[in-house]
Amino acid sequence: NFIKEASTISELEEYDYIIVGGGTAGCPLAATLSEYFKVLVLERGGSPYRNPNITQQSNIANAPRQDPAFQQFTSEDGVANLRANVLGGGSSVNGGFYSRAELSFLRQAKLDETTVNKSYAWVEKVVAFEPTYKNAFQAATRTALVTVGGIIPEYNFTYDDVIGTKTAGITFDPNGHRHPSPDLLFEYANPHNILVLLHATVERIIIRNKGSAKLAFGVMFKDNIGQIHTAILNEKTGGEVIVCAGALGSPQLLMLSGIGPIEHLKPLGINLVLNSPQVGKEMRDNPSGGMVLLSPIPLGNFWSPLTVGVASAGFLVETMGLGTSGQLLVKVKGPQSFGELLLKSKNASETPSVRFNYFKSPEDIQRCVAGINTLEEMALSSVFAPYRYDNQTLPSGGTVLLPNRRNSLFLKSINSTIADYCKKNIGTFYHYHGGCLKGEVIDDNYKVIGTNNLRVVDGSTFKSSPGTNPQATVMMLGRYVGTKLLLEKEKKK
Repeated sequence: NFIKEASTISELEEYDYIIVGGGTAGCPLAATLSEYFKVLVLERGGSPYRNPNITQQSNIANAPRQDPAFQQFTSEDGVANLRANVLGGGSSVNGGFYSRAELSFLRQAKLDETTVNKSYAWVEKVVAFEPTYKNAFQAATRTALVTVGGIIPEYNFTYDDVIGTKTAGITFDPNGHRHPSPDLLFEYANPHNILVLLHATVERIIIRNKGSAKLAFGVMFKDNIGQIHTAILNEKTGGEVIVCAGALGSPQLLMLSGIGPIEHLKPLGINLVLNSPQVGKEMRDNPSGGMVLLSPIPLGNFWSPLTVGVASAGFLVETMGLGTSGQLLVKVKGPQSFGELLLKSKNASETPSVRFNYFKSPEDIQRCVAGINTLEEMALSSVFAPYRYDNQTLPSGGTVLLPNRRNSLFLKSINSTIADYCKKNIGTFYHYHGGCLKGEVIDDNYKVIGTNNLRVVDGSTFKSSPGTNPQATVMMLGRYVGTKLLLEKEKKK
C-alpha cells in the first residue's frame, strides 16, 4: 500500500527524509529510516514485480532489452551499456550475484566493521541465498581455475570475499525467483512512515542559503504524465535529502541542482549553487573480456555466474551457460583508468555523457592479458575437452587440435595479440562507479561537502568496485548509513 504511482498524488506532506532513487542503496536506507521517521522515496522507474523478464532466473539471459526496466546507452568509449530504470535499480535487473566486499575496501572507506557485518546480515536474511543447483560446466570451471589457473585455495560456498576459487551467493531463491532490494522494504519498513512513488523523475534539488550554509529544502520531480510536483523537508526535525541515484544519476542530479564544476554548469545555463569541481570526475568501469566455447554437448542455461576465481593478479573469472555454448568471462579488478561524466542537457531524463577511458592505464591491460591467458589455459586443459570442438580459435591466435571434432569459431579476433584482443573486445559488467567520491565530493559521513543536509549514498561514492560484485555492498551501505543516522538522531535528543 505504500508504493504508488507519482501521478496519483495530488498533495504531499512534509518529510523527515527524501530519498532520490529507490535502488540498491535507496531501499535498505528507506526501510531503516522509516522505523522512526517519515520517509519519501522517489523512483524514476516502475515496479519490478509481475515482470517475468526480470523476476525469473530462467528468463534473464533472454530478457528483451526494449523492456522499460533496461535503459540502454553507449559510453563515449563506444561500449554498449545498460542503466537500470526500475524500483530496486541494478538489484532488479542484474545477474543476481551476491558477494561481500574485501576488508581493504571497508577500511579504505573508513566503515565500522561491526556495523558493516550486522548490516550485511540484515540484508542477507531477506535477499541472499546459497545456490542449490549443480552444473557440470561450472564444476569444470572450478576444477580448471584451481588446477590449471592455480587460483587457490578452493572454497565451497561463502558470501565473503576471499582469495581463491569459490561459489558465491545469489539473490534468486531455490525456485528461481529474484529477490531485489525492494523486498527489504516489505520485510523491514514501517508502512505508516513511508511513501514510495514510481515514475517520479527528480529534476533538481531545491537548495537555499541560510547564512553561509547551503541547505536542501526539498526536490522538484515530474511524473509520467508530465505533472511537476514539489516535495518539502520538515525543517523542525532537521530533514535531509539523500541522493541514491547511482553512479550516473547522482552526479547528474547534483549538477542539475547547481552543484558541480563551474566551467561545465555555466555554459548550460545552470545557476551555480556550489562550485564542486570533482562532481562527475573519476568515473570508472571494470572492463570485461571473455571467450566462448561452442560445445558438442548441451550445457543448459544459467545466467547467474556462481563460480568466481579471485586472483591476486587483479582479475576475476566468471562462467555462464548459454545452451550449446559456455562463456568464460574475465573482470579486471580495480581499474586504474578513469574518465568523466558530463551533462548533455538540463533534461533529467536524458542519460548523461560518460567516458571511462578503458585500458588507458597499462596496468589494466596487464590484468586483462593475465586473465585471458588463464582462460586459454583452462580451454586447452583436459577438463574442458568435453566442451569444445577441434580448431577452437583462441584470443592469442592459436587453436585447439583434437581429432574427430568439427570446426568452431571464437568471437571476433583470430590473429591478434591478447592485448589487442582485450582492446577490441571490451565489454562491461555494468559495475561502473565514481562521480561523487568520498573525500572529494562527500565527507566521511556521506554529506555533500559545503552543504548541511544533503548526502549521497550509493556506488558513485566508490573509488573501486567492492568484492566480486558491488550489489551486496551497496545494499549493506544503505542499511549502514541508515543505522548511523538513527544513532546520530538519538544522540541529539
